[in-house]
Amino acid sequence: MRRWMIAVLAAALPATAQQVTVTPRPDGTAVVNTGTVGARITELTLAVTVGPDATPVRLPAGPDSPVKAEWEAQVEPEGVRLPVTITNQGQATEPALVELALTATVVGDGALAVWNGLETIDPAAPRELTGIRGIFPLACAWTAAQAVGLGWSPDEWHSWLRHAWQPEPGGGSLSVGSRLVLDRGQSETMTFVLLTTSGREAPRQPVARFQRMFEQWFRPATGIDQRTNLNGATYNAWTGRPAPENCRRTRSGWEWCYAPFRRTGDTYVREELWDYQPARPISAPRNLPAAEYRAWRARQLANGGPCDVGMMCYLASGVWCEVTLARERYPNAIITDPTVKTLFDTPWVTGHDNEYRVFPGAPGYAEVVRDDLRKLAAENPISGFAFDTAEGGARWQHPDARRHPRGRAWDKDGIYVDEAVGIAELMDYVHTLRRDGLTMAVVSNPTGRPSYLTAFRSDAVMYEGTPWETMGGSAADHLRLFCGQKGLVYWEDWLLENQVDWQAMTPAQIVEAYGGLADYAILEGLRIGCLPTPRMALGVPKVVAWLPVMADLMSRGWQPESGLTGLPQLDRARYGEATLAIGNRTGQAVRGELSLQGGELEAARAYLLSP
Repeated sequence: MRRWMIAVLAAALPATAQQVTVTPRPDGTAVVNTGTVGARITELTLAVTVGPDATPVRLPAGPDSPVKAEWEAQVEPEGVRLPVTITNQGQATEPALVELALTATVVGDGALAVWNGLETIDPAAPRELTGIRGIFPLACAWTAAQAVGLGWSPDEWHSWLRHAWQPEPGGGSLSVGSRLVLDRGQSETMTFVLLTTSGREAPRQPVARFQRMFEQWFRPATGIDQRTNLNGATYNAWTGRPAPENCRRTRSGWEWCYAPFRRTGDTYVREELWDYQPARPISAPRNLPAAEYRAWRARQLANGGPCDVGMMCYLASGVWCEVTLARERYPNAIITDPTVKTLFDTPWVTGHDNEYRVFPGAPGYAEVVRDDLRKLAAENPISGFAFDTAEGGARWQHPDARRHPRGRAWDKDGIYVDEAVGIAELMDYVHTLRRDGLTMAVVSNPTGRPSYLTAFRSDAVMYEGTPWETMGGSAADHLRLFCGQKGLVYWEDWLLENQVDWQAMTPAQIVEAYGGLADYAILEGLRIGCLPTPRMALGVPKVVAWLPVMADLMSRGWQPESGLTGLPQLDRARYGEATLAIGNRTGQAVRGELSLQGGELEAARAYLLSP
């Protein structure tokens, strides 16, 4: 029998920090103390190389070295920060192409497990992650007794990252690093992070500690429309006739106001850009004159009032632009990375345009996009902006990338800036805009493998999938780690036709299939703090009945660690400091004991879900 119990606890969970000390040596290695049992670091090594041929820099670098490195350990309650500042002290006119990595030699008493920031991997096999998409800023290794984590600060801008694991007798080496581009005389800092926890609930407990170290990226913002932390309305307030009752019953707090413009790349709708030759016929209401279309858009956005939702005005993160507009006005913004799709000559954002992939921070284009957003916020009743296709992962390689002020990286093809840097800069700009005393919010679709730059800057996030499928190879629980305590929703409908052969089923069997999927959606939603949107809830009474509870829980803030031990076959989740959710999806009765670390369970409120 599938059951969930939710109960309010009497006491908060205590911190379980373990002390980490790091004593750097002049040669770039360090003496590290991470305890005496479980997984532990025996050596820490900083490596700096210059150029595509990876010429090593001998540390400490002398005055004749092309770059120098300076570092100092900073011990905090949750762990250790190790800022490493690299300075280009050479005389060459070309930038220094630097790669730096911090490598920890890890040994373990007992079976060792490894999570590389994306997934749990086989500790007996080498594994390397590079790029930016899907990489959480922490990797860890653990035994049942203790876990150690190695990561880097999300406060800094990176376009290329590397997480690697190399097995060795008795353990292995865990490495994290990045590539930097430094002009002559320029300095840049990469702050590494070390932490330890018990081995219980790893890798979730190390992730929880990391989230506390950098809590500003994981807690809900306070100055925005607070409805942003509720459910997404899935067009019940945007297209067609508004449906306030649907929004109320599904605890919807924000709306994804899709593509309210005629020409991709002209988000505001400018008179001088209105008339052009599209690739396919333009349908209503985009076939109105520009002024009439802006008036129609304003009326549609006003639906947020009766529906009591914050309207999020859509833009495709500034990364798509109608081809003629891009060629004529923003040729330097066009992304030519051959490893990703850079041209849609089939229906994409508007349906009638062909669109180039562009870098939203390119000179000339960046200023126009920002002006569009400023005008939209000033003239329309909106609470923020909806950033679609916000995952990043495309390289902007135009010569202007060599002069971009942040996030430059390099590879065999030269200097570039990842698209995610430009999206993140645009999100930062949105957070400078205000309306009715509130900061404009950012709701994003960063896919199942987001970049840290965009996911961390989002105030709420959609997972454009279902509880039973993956996006880009990752399920919604990986995206939840990036969201922290912020709102997360499943955006798709049931997609029943992808799950069963419904044409071969009787009506009763179809109803039963929906019932099973409904149970699963509730179970998964409670496990990771993800709300089924109206697309999944309306017409399914069980889901509608549970949404008030689920929305209340999510408002308390989903936590990576539950604090519970025992009965591993049960799902468990914690919200805030005092609410637990426990679920049994085995189909069998489970008997035994669950232990709560440092507290007692006091069932002040309890709810049961039965099929």
